[in-house]
Parts: sequence; structure tokens; C-alpha cells
Amino acid sequence: MARICFLALLVGVCTSGRAAIIQFSDFSSTEGLQLNGEAVAVSATEGRVLRLTPSDPSLKRGSVFWENAVDVTVFNSFFTFSITTPKIGPKDTDGEQGADGFAFVVQSGVDGPASLGSVGDGLGYKGVQPSAAVEFDFWQNVTDAPNHDPSSNHLGILVNGVVDHGAGSPWTAHVASPFDDAGLWYAWVDYDGTTLQVRVNQTGEYPAQPNLSRPLDLSSILGQPTAYVGFAAATGSGLAEQRLVSWTYVPEPASMTMLLILMVAMRHVRHRPRPA
Repeated sequence: MARICFLALLVGVCTSGRAAIIQFSDFSSTEGLQLNGEAVAVSATEGRVLRLTPSDPSLKRGSVFWENAVDVTVFNSFFTFSITTPKIGPKDTDGEQGADGFAFVVQSGVDGPASLGSVGDGLGYKGVQPSAAVEFDFWQNVTDAPNHDPSSNHLGILVNGVVDHGAGSPWTAHVASPFDDAGLWYAWVDYDGTTLQVRVNQTGEYPAQPNLSRPLDLSSILGQPTAYVGFAAATGSGLAEQRLVSWTYVPEPASMTMLLILMVAMRHVRHRPRPA
């Protein structure tokens, strides 16, 4: 099995029933993925990427999901992304331009891998349920859409397609460096069966502490131990090109061989040259 998984990972995925390891060091191939809305594979400075939204015009949305439901009782997901914006158009309450953001999504909705939420503050995720998501948001919605966003650049952990964080903005974390700086970002989303954690930085080194964590019982939220995993993004009146550069998803418990393969894959991605 380990030998089969190693060979399979070279082309993108190791599958054993619902315990699928999904691994894309780039998106030269999108086999096994369902692309919705504006999502499309394109050539960029980072290589062959998945562009979730184009930078023009506004009010666009896109999503991508692995075509089969996978085990989500315990998992680790690692991905890299890059966001560029022309910095034109309206400004949010912090005076920032460019919008809106994207989310890593775990969902068991009736539309399955075809799921796609609303534009703008919806991040292509709003309305998708049952679900949980980690948002990477770079537009502060507090007046035009009362989502109680804590800042113009933040993380959030969302449930059941609801993007309003609520009074006091619980389950959010401000990130100082802007996501839409055109640089390469590294993100880790880990779930141990009781708590969902997210880490993000531009160094590629796994942080000791998460930026944000939230206790969640995903099986109860989803109504089952499996779900569709992927990403959703949207723009509103602001513009942004949101690119997924690489992605690895590992359900646990995984064998030591599988984990070693994942570490090699992550190291390969981490040492790719950054765009000029």
C-alpha cells in the first residue's frame, strides 16, 4: 500500500476508500477536482495555479472541491496561496482596497462538490451548509455588510455558511501583514477531532502555536464523518485575483510512510522560489 501511495502521490492523490490523501504541488492537472463558477487553472508567476477569482470585473465567485467525500474526523491540510489586487475602487472602513477573501471549506451540502456560495462578503461560502470553514478575509465588513469583521485582514472560523462573526468578533484573529500583498503565503488547517486550528505565515515554517483555534464537533455539524473538502472565494465591489498555488490534505490516522511522504511534499513546496 505504501508503494502504491507513493506512486499515486506523484500524480496527485493516494486513495484508500474515503481515506484519501490529496496532494497537488501545482495544478498542471486538476484531475479529481470539480471547479465551479470562475475557478480555473491558469499559468502565473508561481507556476500552474488555481485562480478562484479574476481581478476584473467585480462581483465574481469561484469554488473547487475534491470530487469525492473524504474522512474529516481528524485531518491535516496544508496549502499555499497568493492574492493580488489592483488597489482601485472603493475603500473599506479601514481605508483598504481590494476584496473580499477566500475560505478553506469542509461541507456535506446537497450540491456536493458543486457547492458555491454568494459573492462579496459571502466569500463564495455564505449559504453552504452543513459546513465549517476557515476564512482568509481582507475586507472589513462592518457597515456595508454587518459581519462584525475585526479588521481589514483577518482569519475566522465559520460554521454552516454564516459569515457574520457576531458581537465581539469571536473566533477571529487579526493578521498584521496583508494577504493581498502578491506574496506567497503558507497555511495549515489541522483538526484533531475536537478542535480546529489554523496557522498562517510567509516563511513556510510550521508555527508552534496556531493563529486561531475553535472547539468543534465536525461529525455532529456535518451529520456524518465524511465531507467534501476544498476552497471558495469571492469579490464584491473591490477586485482581487485569488490563487491557490498548492494543496495537500491528509486524513488521520495516517501511516508513518504517508506522513513522511507528506513532509517531503511540503518541503518541496516550501522551497519553491517566490515570485519576483
